[in-house]
Amino acid sequence: MAAFFVGQRVRIKNAERDARRFIGSECRIVGQEQFVEADYWVTDLIDPTDGLAWMQDKRNASDVFEPILPEGMQPARWEDCAWKPQGQEVTA
Repeated sequence: MAAFFVGQRVRIKNAERDARRFIGSECRIVGQEQFVEADYWVTDLIDPTDGLAWMQDKRNASDVFEPILPEGMQPARWEDCAWKPQGQEVTA
């Protein structure tokens, strides 16, 4: 289960039938809303049909959102690194 936060970039990986057109869209979590039934993440993705922002129930956000890692946080291999240790064995 991924931990999400305000300011995070995410990709929509799953949606209900009436919102499938947004699958693959990238957006940013811009806030939180609390309603009686649940807490929601609010994104900057606006639905053109009703002008409302995409909101996602926090309880199943990891089923719908895929985190987009900043470029500096992408996994790297030792072969890609500019600095390599000299005379030491490196294990990953």
